[in-house]
Amino acid sequence: MSLDNITDFRLRDPQGNMITYRRGDYVRQNGSIYVANRETSGYDPRHGERGGWKLVNSNRIEDFDYINIAPSNPSEGDKWLDVVSGKLFHRITNTDGSGSWVEF
Repeated sequence: MSLDNITDFRLRDPQGNMITYRRGDYVRQNGSIYVANRETSGYDPRHGERGGWKLVNSNRIEDFDYINIAPSNPSEGDKWLDVVSGKLFHRITNTDGSGSWVEF
């Protein structure tokens, strides 16, 4: 699921079955957008990471960016998904103190 396909969060489907969200699924709840950071069911997005969810703010999910250009002012450990190429990068600090994006 992408940001172009955000659904309203629901705990159960119309038949009463628990809905399972997969990693990367986006949902909207009370005006906020959340992304599942693992497979999850039975947890409201407001449970946060304990329930398998991260709050999305603008194009930033805490230490995770999903945009088409490298984020400015990254910190070591940040992750970046290039939405054009689909490649995932991890920010590291080099031995000389400079930083680099390393593709996963």
